[in-house]
Amino acid sequence: MSEYTIWWIDDSEDRAKDADRLSDFAPELSVQFSGPSEAVDRLDEADNLSEVDLVLIDWKLNEHGDFLGKGLTMAGKVSEELPETPLYGFSSEVSELRATATREQFEETYDVSELQSKEGALNIKLDLDSYTEIKNVRGEGLQELIKLLDPPEAAIEDLKSIIPREYTDGLKSDPKINGGSIIEFGEWVRNRFLETPGPLWDDDWTATKIGLQPDALSGYTDELNGTKHGDATYSGIFSHRKSRRWWSTQVIDAVVALAKNRDVRLGELTTVGEVVLGESEKISVCEVCGEDYPDILAAGRDGEDADAPVHLGCSHIHHTREGTFEDYRIADRLK
Repeated sequence: MSEYTIWWIDDSEDRAKDADRLSDFAPELSVQFSGPSEAVDRLDEADNLSEVDLVLIDWKLNEHGDFLGKGLTMAGKVSEELPETPLYGFSSEVSELRATATREQFEETYDVSELQSKEGALNIKLDLDSYTEIKNVRGEGLQELIKLLDPPEAAIEDLKSIIPREYTDGLKSDPKINGGSIIEFGEWVRNRFLETPGPLWDDDWTATKIGLQPDALSGYTDELNGTKHGDATYSGIFSHRKSRRWWSTQVIDAVVALAKNRDVRLGELTTVGEVVLGESEKISVCEVCGEDYPDILAAGRDGEDADAPVHLGCSHIHHTREGTFEDYRIADRLK
């Protein structure tokens, strides 16, 4: 039985079969297909809009038929009527879409081929599960909101300090007031909390922090997750949308426990790979000075993602993130 209703708005009737395929891939999804003119009529009449859980909008709606607007025009119309419903844009020219559309217009952007795959359908279903979890804690206070991130005990206070100010009392009961939007909270989780190193590290950050080359980390995942402190990897809402994330507090607790179990004296965190885990070949090296044990990632230049392991002294702060997020750094001179 379907749990969620998807509204697919597209000017290409040929893609109606792709809409049906989403339901084939994920039986929990029921898909309603509309051309743009029909969609406008439905919005004007407010016809059964309350049943819609997510809207998929073709970015180019004016290539077939008489509709003069684009997907962004339709997104504006839909968001006025459905402010608490996720809007996802798609296109066969997704790079151009992603360069043009902003997060204020679409929560997610797809290449149309992704909507023709089982993985794409599953991601949409899991997204809707996460949005439903957020909605279910409306009016329940901050603790229930934080539980959605499934943090270890040691990370709870850090999370309280970085939750956006409008959510410090939890998700507000009224979705129309500041701090009541499930869309805005979901956007913060997906594009801020999960993306920015701080309480969570991705594999590159985790490997660098404990002195391993990133491709060596997978060999030690079971050990890091197998101590008395439990699983160190993130499993909260939208975890399916990102590559593996690690709780920084759990990683530190895990390596301390491993050192104690092996009767090894733990010094700097960046020496864990060699001193505690016993790695002899895949030790992380600073991409600026060439010495072992870099302790942070930095970008090669402003505007790039930070992925170069460097020492703090081999980088400089570009700007400081608030709360417990890591400083954004630029490497001095990459080799």
